[in-house]
Amino acid sequence: APAGCSYSQRGWDPMWLARALADPARPTFLFGSTPPRDGTTAAEAAQICAKFVARSRAHASDGFIVYDIQDESSRNAESRPFPFRRTIDPSEYAQHFPPASGKSTVLYKACSEADEAAFASWLDGAQRRNHHTLNLVGPSSSGDTPRISMERAAALVNERPGMAFGCVTIAERHLTK
Repeated sequence: APAGCSYSQRGWDPMWLARALADPARPTFLFGSTPPRDGTTAAEAAQICAKFVARSRAHASDGFIVYDIQDESSRNAESRPFPFRRTIDPSEYAQHFPPASGKSTVLYKACSEADEAAFASWLDGAQRRNHHTLNLVGPSSSGDTPRISMERAAALVNERPGMAFGCVTIAERHLTK
């Protein structure tokens, strides 16, 4: 944790949430958020996060999850009810949650980088922002190329001390149409 943050002074354990999620005997409750639109400044993102955390205080939770939003037009030709808008990097937004809440954040990561070097560079940034728990998901469509494989992305996360990950399968992406 960055020096001087209140959560580091309280003995905050950055791997606690990863251990809680790995324990099948323990339910874990998370509040989810999406990053703000691309172009949002760091100060604006911190304010948005603080408002979200304040609203969440009325409910019991163990932490937060920040989603990586993908353009899924390659998967689904139907028009969306609202246009896709790019967001800031979820690791940039998620870094504001521990200082604002004292709780850890799962970073939901769509592994859509073109290659291993690009994904490793993204992981470097996530680690610099003090992220420890990732949820990996593949691209929205097998037609989204080039991209790093989920297997290789998972191996790269596994090679880094102090990082844990899980994965999710989105059933609708695997339907035969």
